[in-house]
Amino acid sequence: MPTTQHRASLQAAVGELYTLHDERTDARVVVAPQRGAIVTSMRVAGRELLYLNDATLCDSSQNVRGGIPVLFPSPGKLTNDTLCWGGRSGTDMKQHGFGRILDWSVLDSPPGSLLLEIQANAWTLPRYPWQFCAQIDYRLELHRLSIHFRVENRDTTPLPFALGFHPYF
Repeated sequence: MPTTQHRASLQAAVGELYTLHDERTDARVVVAPQRGAIVTSMRVAGRELLYLNDATLCDSSQNVRGGIPVLFPSPGKLTNDTLCWGGRSGTDMKQHGFGRILDWSVLDSPPGSLLLEIQANAWTLPRYPWQFCAQIDYRLELHRLSIHFRVENRDTTPLPFALGFHPYF
């Protein structure tokens, strides 16, 4: 488990860290909403299950190496970083999409759960020209992390998207 000083330096670099804790098993999951809603740590029975490179987590100019990044709305590599579908196209859509780099809003954080959201905005629309709202709900029960993802189409046409997660065990 990170020391208090280490956690404070991480928070200074990446924003608020949320810890989900199941007291019955002492399992813990740490999420950084402002750094792409990434799961940065998962500890079960005192053992860390995920790899995380702290330097990439703390440097917003780099892609985070480790944890469990959220790959949305395009988890793969696009030709020329361009998403084309249904007569629309967006440019500068980097590999794995933008979900992993955006600041997700915290909607709710009851014990053992964390509900986060991103919506289409002036920055996303040139890259992904569709109106949407995406929510991710992390839930820790006993030693099991479940991830529920919901996408709402707020556009007038069908919404193309794909979703992926990239856990670094």
